[in-house]
Amino acid sequence: GAARRGHGVTRLKDVAIINRSALSESTDPDHTFRYLDIGSVDGDGRVGLLEELRFSDAPSRARRLVRPGDTIVSTVRTYLKAIAEIGGDAPNLVVSTGFATLTPRPGVHPRYLTWAIRSNTLIDDVVARSVGVSYPAITATELGTVPVALPSSESQERIAAYLDAETAHLDDLVAELTTMKSLINEQSIEHQASLALGGASPRTEHPRGQSWIRQIPRHWPIARLKYEARLESGHTPSRSNPELWQDCTIPWVSLNDVTAMVAIEFIESTVNLISEAGLAASSARILPAGTVVLSRDATIGRTAILATPMATSQHFADWICGPNLDPRYLWLLFRTAMQPHFDSLTDGATLRTIGMPDLRQLIVPIPPVDEQLQIVTAAESVRTRERKAQCEVDNQIALLRQRRQALITHAVTHGIEGLPGVA
Repeated sequence: GAARRGHGVTRLKDVAIINRSALSESTDPDHTFRYLDIGSVDGDGRVGLLEELRFSDAPSRARRLVRPGDTIVSTVRTYLKAIAEIGGDAPNLVVSTGFATLTPRPGVHPRYLTWAIRSNTLIDDVVARSVGVSYPAITATELGTVPVALPSSESQERIAAYLDAETAHLDDLVAELTTMKSLINEQSIEHQASLALGGASPRTEHPRGQSWIRQIPRHWPIARLKYEARLESGHTPSRSNPELWQDCTIPWVSLNDVTAMVAIEFIESTVNLISEAGLAASSARILPAGTVVLSRDATIGRTAILATPMATSQHFADWICGPNLDPRYLWLLFRTAMQPHFDSLTDGATLRTIGMPDLRQLIVPIPPVDEQLQIVTAAESVRTRERKAQCEVDNQIALLRQRRQALITHAVTHGIEGLPGVA
């Protein structure tokens, strides 16, 4: 199709200079530059934060020099599509040697080159030529032999302008849907927080209540949480004693698990394990299933219920609920209504934390157990509706991204004649 529509096909090394220049090992140690690593470029070509480094402090992979108009292509884990154009506002920029830098040759439009590299045809070819199972990579030499469509200069310019406009429109739609996802989540949290505090039941003000629970149903008592659930603190064995980290078999909740806590109620497995010796040396203990754990450092307020007996690190506070408090109701309080209160308790400018003394002073409502169970059931229905709505939005986003990629591939391979928006 490309040849029929006037698209010549040539090798990538014939349309771009690959890895034009690099920092010399004799570079002044005090030379400073902005550094871009592979992890800072996403699959849509967006570039994250740049790190400012001195040459003497920079990693050995910080060597590739780029200039405005270049395209960078990740040569490792090529299926992630870490491809970006270097804009005109990127002076003194160095990228990882995990990128190949492509400098357009005369007669090659920089923006067209970027779009050509992003086409499915070329990406699939690059991935197919990559070698390795867990960390597939392609050499610069092999990359240079990959075929690329090269139409006339006028067609390159028209294709680049068309794709710039069309993909920007699709990206705006994706951004709107992403914002919608955040709103769906916020509304769900608000609804669940309202349920946790009694919903529309007749309310009264409790003078002893902390600001977040002053208005709750009249027949609900409030109490210090430590009287309704036994408070424990997690522990971490010394890292300086390797013997404590041998024969680790016990599930151990750590900060590596907090990301998963966004989407789960019960934690069934952990990233890390701890040993019997580590437990004994750190005064930690195995907590029973049903214990409610709360992250009190770093990502504060993440919470989950232990599905099986586990231990926790010192970054967690743990509550073993008594007969008047259902763990799922306490989890719901922590996850929704109490989040603003946790934020108000945090100390530390760089390392935020909630102190154990503050946690011992927490006051919570104690609805009758049957009402707690009704609230838990109602909140789960709210989350089910939220998941369904989020799934529908995710499907729309996926379709828009497929549409975006199909436009790029068709325009590069066949030209833009007949595509939507082309006069």
